[in-house]
Amino acid sequence: MLVGYHKDSPWQEWRPGVRSRAWSSPSTGAAVAHMGEQIVAPGAGAPDHWHHYEEHFCIYAGTAEVRVAGEVQVVEAPATVIFPPETVHGFTNVGDIDLHIIGAVPYPIHETFFVDDPAGTVTRSWEPGIHGHRKVSVEAES
Repeated sequence: MLVGYHKDSPWQEWRPGVRSRAWSSPSTGAAVAHMGEQIVAPGAGAPDHWHHYEEHFCIYAGTAEVRVAGEVQVVEAPATVIFPPETVHGFTNVGDIDLHIIGAVPYPIHETFFVDDPAGTVTRSWEPGIHGHRKVSVEAES
């Protein structure tokens, strides 16, 4: 049995106003999925990006403007948004309190492709050996 205590998962601030931590990932022994949480300050969020897999985005507290494939909707907690695979999405905290998000994906290493990055930068999160930190790599252009 694997048990991960959330208090033992370190927070990391990977962009101003956004703190993340993994609850389950390869760095904690997970083999087929990833779960974690984010705390997002008012006005902060995630730029448009996509993943190869479906992402479940549970808004536990706060209010987010969520963008999915060109559609924009303000979503208040508690609610869950499901982002389909390979669909461009992003969000911004439009409330006056911290946005608390719980997320889950069916792939242990969370890989993100940013839309507005002409260099093709990809971030990979929570791989074994990188101690829970994001690793940035550049995809080869085709």
